[in-house]
Amino acid sequence: MRYFAGQGGGDLKAMTTLLTDLPDGISEIGNAAKLAAGMADQLHAAVATNPLLRVDGPVLDPKRLFNGPDPGRTRISVINLSGLASDAAREDFVNRLQMTLFSWIKKNPSPTGRLYAIDEAQNFMPSAHAAISRGSAVRLFAQARKYGLGMVVATQAPKGIDNKIVSNCTTQFFGKQNSPTDIGSVKDLIAGKGGAADDVARLAMGEFYFASEKSGKPAKIRTPICLSYHPANPPTPEEVVVQAKRSVR
Repeated sequence: MRYFAGQGGGDLKAMTTLLTDLPDGISEIGNAAKLAAGMADQLHAAVATNPLLRVDGPVLDPKRLFNGPDPGRTRISVINLSGLASDAAREDFVNRLQMTLFSWIKKNPSPTGRLYAIDEAQNFMPSAHAAISRGSAVRLFAQARKYGLGMVVATQAPKGIDNKIVSNCTTQFFGKQNSPTDIGSVKDLIAGKGGAADDVARLAMGEFYFASEKSGKPAKIRTPICLSYHPANPPTPEEVVVQAKRSVR
């Protein structure tokens, strides 16, 4: 890396080319050329399987996620991960996004507040196994709010999220659960807050148990139904790309 930087650096392709044919005298490690060639092969394989490593173009400024053409209106940016075929690629993207957001908000704190929401959160900040995006998520949820960034995590498996994340979520909504495992998990979480939820498997649409830092034991509430259009099936990756191109400004 020192030699690469000293020669002017470059992109991943240039680094891989250097490793493929490592010049003599760069490293004192035995079999350095052979080890470097092996690293180059691993990079070739990673590029072939991870589309994020094949992307060209300008780096996204996080400001564009929050600020649209009209400064008087709040921008809502939706990032669809259907174009990333593997769990590893999706975790890699979310990890990069979270690290970038954390670095950016520290330099650009918001007096009025911004919001970062992530669905199927158990896949990116799991409690039971390692994920590349978990560490950046823990750091973001622990510190980002002091810079004006609020966080929302949504999941159907509340016990599947890392406890360090859950402990930083001071406002919680518990909706209907179907599986015996998830029903038991939600009952335990509500009981831990001094409440009871024997009907968690029978909650109607828009009904939740709500708890916040100062609300006392969880209470049942009814929320308005979202009136946005929801098709019978989610869009295909091709439809997502078409819609994204249509909405980019």
